[in-house]
Amino acid sequence: MPTILPLRASSIKRRFLCPGSAKMEFGLSDISTPEAEHGTMLHEVMAGTKDEEALDSADIELVKKARDMRENVHRQIISPAGKGLGESFGSLRREVEVELFLRDGDLAPIISGHADEVLINDKKRSALIIDYKFGKVPVEDAPKNQQLMTYAVMLADQEDLDEVWAAIIQPAIDGNENTTIALYTKSVLDTWKKHLLGIAEVANSDNAPLSPSQEACHYCRARGICPAARSQMNQLVEQDPMPLSIDSLPDLLAKCVIAERVVDKIRSAARELLAENPNGIPGWRLKPVQRRVIRDLDIAQEQVDDLITPKMFLKACSVKITELEKLYVQAAVANGKKPGEAKREFTDKISDAIDLRTDNWLVQDK
Repeated sequence: MPTILPLRASSIKRRFLCPGSAKMEFGLSDISTPEAEHGTMLHEVMAGTKDEEALDSADIELVKKARDMRENVHRQIISPAGKGLGESFGSLRREVEVELFLRDGDLAPIISGHADEVLINDKKRSALIIDYKFGKVPVEDAPKNQQLMTYAVMLADQEDLDEVWAAIIQPAIDGNENTTIALYTKSVLDTWKKHLLGIAEVANSDNAPLSPSQEACHYCRARGICPAARSQMNQLVEQDPMPLSIDSLPDLLAKCVIAERVVDKIRSAARELLAENPNGIPGWRLKPVQRRVIRDLDIAQEQVDDLITPKMFLKACSVKITELEKLYVQAAVANGKKPGEAKREFTDKISDAIDLRTDNWLVQDK
C-alpha cells in the first residue's frame, strides 16, 4: 500500500469515523489553545524536561497528584510475585517522551504517536504505557481508548512484545475514574494492528469518504473548509424544519453541532484574512467596536469614593471564584500551608457567599 499520509494515534478515531479527514487536514496548522499549551507544559514537567518553577501552586499540586497516581499504577502493575510486569522497578527499561511508529512492511511509517512513559520488561516481553491527560473532561477508559490501543500496537511492533499494559492518568478528574488500566494481549494487539492498517489504507485511498458527524468534526482542523460538513450546514439552512417532530430532532440537533463548528471556523478564518488585508473579502470588513474597560480598580475606586462606598463599589464588580481561590491558595502556600489544605479552607470560608446555580445544557447521550 503506497503511503500518502502518515496518521497520528491521537486522531485515529477521527480517521476511522471519517477517513477523508486525513487528506482534508493535511497541511493545516494545529489549533493552539491556552488549554493545549498548559497541558504541554505539564507533560514536560512530568517528563523532567521542564522545571517546576514555571508552575503556580495549583499546577504543582496537580503534578504531585499525577506522580502519586503514577506510583500507584507502578505498584499495581510491577510485581515481584510475577503479576503484571513481574519485576522490580529498577530492573525495567524506562523511557519518557517516546516516539512510536507503525510500519506496513518496509514502507515509511503509516501511523505515529508520542507516549508519555514506557516501562519494558525485555525478558517477559511485556510493557507498561502511561498516558497523562490533564484536561478536566474525562476521556475514554483505557480498555476502549483507541489512542492508547494504537500506542500499544506500535510499541509491541517495535519491541516484539507479547502483551502491553496501559494506563490513563487524569489528575484533574476527581473520584475513581481518574485512573484506568487495561491489558492488551497478543491476540488483541494483532487484531487491532489489522484494524489500524485497514484505517490507514482507506484514509490513503483516492476516494476516502468524508463522513461528518458531531464526534468526527469536533477536533477536525478542516471543518471550516470541508465540503461534506458544509453540505450538512446547507441542508440545515435550506430545509424548513417546521413543524418540529420528535423523530426529526436527533438528526437536526446533530447537524446543528456540525454547522456551529463550521460557522465558527469560517468566521475565524475571515477575521484573520481581513486583519492582514482589509479589502480581502468583497463586501465585508472588520468594524472596530470600542467598549470601556476598567484597567485599574484601585484608581477607579479612589476617583468615586466621595459618593460610592466600598460596599457599593463591590456590588459593581464581578469576581471569578476560580481566580479568587487561586489568589487565596497562593497566599496560603506562601504562609506555609499545603495547597489542598488551603483549597478546603477557602471553600469553608466563603461557603455562605456562594450560590449553586443550575443551567440546563443540551447534551447528547454517548
